[in-house]
Amino acid sequence: MTAHGFIVIERWLRTAGHPVAHARTAPMLACSERLMATAIDSAKWLVDRHDAPVVVLGHSRGGQVARVVADRHPELVAGVITLATPGTRAGLSRALLAAANGFAILRAAGLTGFASRDCVAGAGCCGEFTSSLKKSTSLRPMRVVWSPRDDIVPGSARLRATDPREERMVNASHLGMLANAEVLVEIADALLAFSAS
Repeated sequence: MTAHGFIVIERWLRTAGHPVAHARTAPMLACSERLMATAIDSAKWLVDRHDAPVVVLGHSRGGQVARVVADRHPELVAGVITLATPGTRAGLSRALLAAANGFAILRAAGLTGFASRDCVAGAGCCGEFTSSLKKSTSLRPMRVVWSPRDDIVPGSARLRATDPREERMVNASHLGMLANAEVLVEIADALLAFSAS
């Protein structure tokens, strides 16, 4: 199960014989709990359709959603792969934080589809999501792929795997992870490891 923006990865997965389906999530600028609800619904639909748990692959904020889906509904998830995913706000690029605050201002001005100021701060309706992410002790296998070249989510701010041996460093920019050969190798290795467990 992936979200939008995974064209190269999806084609590669299909060529390798893996079924691929999009999570039917709201735009990634929306409230975290809203994203969770749609991601959980997508995972349930896929599990019912294929009669097997899914591997959830997420990039950046999508990786946070994938991690919390696995924690809240481990029965739906065979494994989680995160790419360039933040684990904390501390250390995130100033540009990213400014953009998130800008979208919250648009929400306050009446435009729908954006996270509120509380959501951006990890409070309000998104407080439970933020709490889940912080205390996450996923029972599902997980692979965390990150890069020291990522200027959006630097290594110090990355999501950490429960098992540090499942963290993999690659040489790619934040968006470059979506079309990077090293990342494809890590995804393949994770899928193989998940199927063996």
